[in-house]
Amino acid sequence: MLLLIIFKLLFEKIFISVLTHGYALTLIFLFYSSPVF
Repeated sequence: MLLLIIFKLLFEKIFISVLTHGYALTLIFLFYSSPVF
């Protein structure tokens, strides 16, 4: 049970970090590729 909770916390941490990094990369890409500078 404890192992399951630890695994869930780790998974959420990784998932959130990947999500935020992907969001930041997308924003940077859109900012640099947009013709309106």
